[in-house]
Amino acid sequence: MLILCAVFYLNKDKILPNPNATYKELYSTFVSTEDTIVNMESTGGRRSRTIYTIQFNDRNNNLVTVTADNWQTMPLQKGDKVTMYYNPQDPTQAQPESRWKEIMRK
Repeated sequence: MLILCAVFYLNKDKILPNPNATYKELYSTFVSTEDTIVNMESTGGRRSRTIYTIQFNDRNNNLVTVTADNWQTMPLQKGDKVTMYYNPQDPTQAQPESRWKEIMRK
């Protein structure tokens, strides 16, 4: 049984489908940009979330505004710079760097 578990663990990427495969293909086209947090609001309560409004200029120098929630372990403030990755075909499809790296690893 131990040997079977070891073989499965070593070959799990070949045996089990990668649930992030479709995202990985899409995210591979994303472009990195340094952005500014322009607003933040907390929903409060027991299951509080912080929603960050982030602005950046895309490749065509158009100002794009996106929102992201609760991706940071450390609280950020208005005016802080963050790294985002966005889809050049649709800049509103943007992800914080930590989420992008999570999908793109291995």
